[in-house]
Amino acid sequence: DYCIGFSTAVTRSVDFITALRTPTGSHERIAIIELFGRNSGETSLFDAYLANLDRAALDTLIVGGGPAGLAAALVLGRCLRNVLVCDTGTQRNRASRKIHAMPGQEGRAPSAFLDDVRQELWRYPKIRLLDTEVEHVSPNGGGFDFRCADGMTGTASTVLFATGLVDTLPTIPGIETFYGSSVHHCVYCDGAEYEGRPLVAYGVGDKGAGLALMLSHGSAGV
Repeated sequence: DYCIGFSTAVTRSVDFITALRTPTGSHERIAIIELFGRNSGETSLFDAYLANLDRAALDTLIVGGGPAGLAAALVLGRCLRNVLVCDTGTQRNRASRKIHAMPGQEGRAPSAFLDDVRQELWRYPKIRLLDTEVEHVSPNGGGFDFRCADGMTGTASTVLFATGLVDTLPTIPGIETFYGSSVHHCVYCDGAEYEGRPLVAYGVGDKGAGLALMLSHGSAGV
């Protein structure tokens, strides 16, 4: 929309920029700078485009870009809604080596799965993905105002929080080194690979005892 009134050559340039978009806002800005330059004589167009990036009017803001947030973005994008997904890459399973118990993704690296989904979403022009944190959301009477850590602000008719969970590791020295490789929090996700091997169940009270009973189905040495 911001191309109206500019020359055909400039309009084509903006179309070219749009085609160059990648799933990160920083790359988006780099593409503009490389094409126009700060002193190219098209600074008004450059500023207009940058303002369009930094102030969004959305149907839905999605906070969190894990499987849930990306799935929601896909559905909304196919319904022709303007969607922004903000994510900082701190998914719960980022320490895991492989995906398990997810049909069609068995044994894949979580990062590879997320990269593929992001590439699929980039086919839909109404979906934008930004590597940034949403710092503030507040109601404005007819929707929500939001502000991101990279300075972007905007409004959204709806906000979907898909931030997931955070696992609090026990305060055992060195446990972070092994978390995701030989220390796990989910029997269903990673238990099968340890069948027949001696295992340790760590938990408080009944939760620890229940975990030990679950593990005993695959190991006699719990």
